Amino acid sequence: MTFCVRLLPILLRTSTQVMYPLFTGLATDGIPVAVTCRVLKFGKQGYYRWKTHPVT
Repeated sequence: MTFCVRLLPILLRTSTQVMYPLFTGLATDGIPVAVTCRVLKFGKQGYYRWKTHPVT
């Protein structure tokens, strides 16, 4: 978790192609996607759309 917190400023400047997999990883660690989206100011709809049809 500390690793993610240190990288947060860098990650916030990156694209959704980097952020959405991070959301999935945080959800695996027990942090709900809704909370992650709210804190990082991303829309849940975009995440769930990406999850069903990921950009390759």
